[in-house]
Amino acid sequence: MDHFAIRYPTNVLDIAGFLVRLRDLGRPLPSIIHYSAGEPFTKYEMCLVFARILGFPHEHILPQVKPPQGIAPSFVIQEIAHCLLRMFEDETPRPFNTQLNVVETEQLFDGSGLESLGWNGFEEWWAKHLRAREVL
Repeated sequence: MDHFAIRYPTNVLDIAGFLVRLRDLGRPLPSIIHYSAGEPFTKYEMCLVFARILGFPHEHILPQVKPPQGIAPSFVIQEIAHCLLRMFEDETPRPFNTQLNVVETEQLFDGSGLESLGWNGFEEWWAKHLRAREVL
């Protein structure tokens, strides 16, 4: 399981709440707004979270810590490599780190009295959600 590329899983309910708060600002908005949860995870780490929540064994899930062959870990070099690899490989290229810069988005809320990004923790949300569904 991929334990190399970093993701920031973002809950659609958090995005909906953010959009409501954005509307409530009543201010002109920039043409581009980034929103993302702030917790980094690899796919492997997400699997471990689900195994922990559900009480499933995970020893059979092995971390793949090496980047896909031919891709350098440097973000800029990796992006260039991805473009080139698309022409020559069947594997779908993925960025090393999908983190969005949300500083300007957070600044939109300065002095508004409204919560800014407001995201739920990955493990906490899933544990609560699965309990509510009586999966646990």
